[in-house]
Order: sequence, then structure tokens, then C-alpha cells
Amino acid sequence: MNCGLADYAANLANFMGIVGAQVSVITSDNAKIRAYAGSLSNASVRIYPVIRRWDLFALFALRKAVSGMGCGSVNILYHWNVYKDGIIKGLMVVFMPIFLKAGAGGRRVVISFVHDLMGPYLFPKAGPLRKPALLFMLACADAFIVHTREQEEQLTGLCRIFKKKVYRIPSGSGIFYEGQAGSVNAKEDPKDKKTVLSFFGYVYPSKGLEYLVRAMAMLVQRGYHLKLIIIGGQNLDYGNGSFSGYQVRIRKLISEFKMEADVEWTGFCSPQEASDNLLSSDICVLPFEAGVSAKGSSFGTVLSHGLPLVTTKGEDIPDKLVDRQNVLLIPPCDPQAIAAAIEELINNKELRLRLASNAKKVYAEEYSWPVIAARVMNSCLQGAS
Repeated sequence: MNCGLADYAANLANFMGIVGAQVSVITSDNAKIRAYAGSLSNASVRIYPVIRRWDLFALFALRKAVSGMGCGSVNILYHWNVYKDGIIKGLMVVFMPIFLKAGAGGRRVVISFVHDLMGPYLFPKAGPLRKPALLFMLACADAFIVHTREQEEQLTGLCRIFKKKVYRIPSGSGIFYEGQAGSVNAKEDPKDKKTVLSFFGYVYPSKGLEYLVRAMAMLVQRGYHLKLIIIGGQNLDYGNGSFSGYQVRIRKLISEFKMEADVEWTGFCSPQEASDNLLSSDICVLPFEAGVSAKGSSFGTVLSHGLPLVTTKGEDIPDKLVDRQNVLLIPPCDPQAIAAAIEELINNKELRLRLASNAKKVYAEEYSWPVIAARVMNSCLQGAS
């Protein structure tokens, strides 16, 4: 899925099982999922591929499955983009919380808003109905999970009673590294070799990749020897072609600066390949136009690899990210600031090592899957019978 919901569900279920929960995953019925369900090694997680078609009739199948399992709580993983295929699917998810609670004898229903807080798409030109639909879902649920302070404030602003229902928990990383703290290259001196920069994540406009390319060109003109590895998908497109056009512009910009030989595009790659590429770099740069946010997962991936990270300030900086302690924060949309941060890290070994070591620590304390899973489990158990 483009929004990463499948990875989120798989990791959440696995780690909730590890931290002590008995997890049942109700999902689509197809051969691929049935094969995956049969390969699971975690005895605490069971997958039930019972939904043949996600429509209003699926609500009856869901309630039957949940009742048969005797679940004390249900966590609905929600992202508006998954339910955008018409009014039937939109209405299904709107009524899912109340349908699962009806006659359940105290079953707790939690909605996890994965990445974004938006009401379901119903039909064209029905934008004004999305907010009432969202409010109905929220009113029928016992609790909801969001990722950022902004989302938390948005929910409590809709209705004061939502304040007691909301849990703020970071979005977990689809790719994470469990090796030793600090990257191998952070211990070396990149001044004596070609410095390898990395960018991780989907390539689309709000990621600010053009600012990194311009910063790299500035440093090359100053005599630095650099290589950039762009790790991640290049073909994400929600239907309007804007993302593929953006990638064309980035490639053209690289060509204008005559840096084609020093920029590597990995495209989609396996988790192991992504980790290997990250660990081969000296510095990771994530120049988000809106600033780093807890609703994204790429910064957590970088922290888990113990890399010195340069990223941008936003209105809602994730918890425990501290400038010059575990991350280097700079203004967004500013190639000069990116260049200055990279240059400082190349020339300041003490700072480079401090960021690398502390990145791994803050990941373990705040953004690792065991921590996230335990917090999600707590939100599901509060008040459940």
C-alpha cells in the first residue's frame, strides 16, 4: 500500500505479540495473505483472511469473526486513502466502530489514524461530509491513536470529551536496524575520503530533495568529494502524475550540476538492502518542506541505524528530538543551511559521533516497535472488559 499500512499492521501485530498480547488480525481473503499467515513464527499472532470484499456486508463478517474470537478490544487501522474507492467502502468504515460495539458486552474499539487525520472519502464533491463522517466514527469509538501533537489538538478541538479518548503514539518504522549503536562510518573521518550522503523514503515534492541536491552542488564547488544515495521508491503516484514529474525534475537538476556519476538511485529495495545502503553512508539528510514529524516513519528508520541525521524544523518536532544532541535541525527549504550542516558534520567528529550514538538511544526509548506496541496495547486494554 502506498501509505505503508500493511507494514504498520505487520510490525504492530508482531511486536504486540512479543510484549505479551494475543493478537488476531482480520484481513482480506486471498492466496498471498493465506500463504503469509501460514508462514508466521510468532505463536501469539494469528491471521484470519476472512473478508472477500470490503463492502457493507463485510461488517457482518467482521463482527462474526471478532465475536468468535472473544476479543476484548478491536484496533481499527485507518488511513483515508485505503477507503477512497467509493461510497460503499467509505460508509463501511464510517459504521465499523458502532457495528463492532453493538451487542459486544463491553468490547473496546480503538481507531488508529495511521499517518493522517482525515475523514473517509464518500463520493465526488462530498468534501463537506467528510468531517461529519469522521465525527461519527470518533463518537462511536472508545479511543483513538494519533501520531502528533497537532493531530491531538485537532481532535480535542472538535469536541472536549475527545481529550480523554486520545493517545499520542509515534508511527513505527517499516525498516529498522537492531545492530550496535552508531554507524560504522560515523567513527571514520569523511574528510579523508568521499563523504556518502543518504536520503531515505518515497521521492515526492514535500520531501525537499531538490534542496539537498542544490546543497550538494554547493559543497562540490567548495572542493568536497560527495556521493548521494537516494534510497526508496521513485514511482509513487496517487493518480495525477505529479510525483513522477517531480522525479524527472530532480534528475534534470542533478544533470544540470553534472553530478549524475555521484548520485545513485536505488528504487524500491528490500529492508536488508535499504539497511545496507543506510549503513554505507556517513550522513543522512531528510529535508522535509514541512519539517520532521512523528506521523512519518523515515526519520525513525534513520535513528535506528545510528546515523548522524540532518533534518528540518517544523511546528511539531517529534518528542525527544533535541538539536545538536541526537539530530541536527535546520530551517526547511534552505540549501545553504543544508550545506552548512553537512559541512559542519564532515569537519566535526565529536558532533558526528554524538549524534550517531544518541540517535540510537532516542530510537530505543521512544520510537522502537517494542515501546510503540506496549503503548498501543495499553490504549486497547484501558477499560476493556
